[in-house]
Amino acid sequence: KRYNDRSYSHTFDFKDEFDARFSEYLHRDWAPITESGTEDKQRALEVIEKHDIIFAKPVDGSCGKGVERLKKADFESAEALYDYVKAYGKRYVLEEEIRQHEKVSAMYPGSINTVRIVTILKDDVAHVICAYFRIGNSGNAVDNFNHGGMVTPVDEETGIVKYPAMDKTKVVYEDHPVTGTHIQGFQFPNWQEARALVQQAAHEIPQMGYIGWDVAVTPKGPVLIEANTHPGVVLISTPYAPEPKLTVFR
Repeated sequence: KRYNDRSYSHTFDFKDEFDARFSEYLHRDWAPITESGTEDKQRALEVIEKHDIIFAKPVDGSCGKGVERLKKADFESAEALYDYVKAYGKRYVLEEEIRQHEKVSAMYPGSINTVRIVTILKDDVAHVICAYFRIGNSGNAVDNFNHGGMVTPVDEETGIVKYPAMDKTKVVYEDHPVTGTHIQGFQFPNWQEARALVQQAAHEIPQMGYIGWDVAVTPKGPVLIEANTHPGVVLISTPYAPEPKLTVFR
């Protein structure tokens, strides 16, 4: 509440607005689908035609709910896929599938495993205050902690995972149950580039000074997935370290 002017939060609350405002940080094709009208239909069809896999996301969705991974081959045409999403009668965004870095995929290839990096913008300096690795599990196409995924803290300076992961039912995983990949000590690739990305993005809307950025690392570098104005109090307060480091900004 201290750092965020809620009159600016709509850009972060709606995925179509976010994708439009932060398009230079996405590095992927996307298109909006409106509730009514067809003004964006041609753009949506062009994105569908261009990619074999499309993610359809409700613009106001959270916790990974309502996200669908759609294969173009499962539909008779690009227009049939468009009509399928349009039939929901809600605002959606269509996005091309992200191909994550092979080191991150080795942890779990069934979802894009993102890192949430939280920044506080104070005196025109974007401080990285904490980071969490979010890992998919059990066939889910998303890594969300509230949708079957697991989470573990990442050292915000080095990008190294500090502890085993935990899911929302409090099961602790030293190794990923699907791939067997060891979790603690995992080094996030391109970490300094990921930090720089969110620190730059944090200056775009300075009225929103406390943001949790969801970042995916691709073979070409880090990209933004989305951002959160109330970024995971549950994640931040998960009891891993007996003496957590706390940075206070007054």
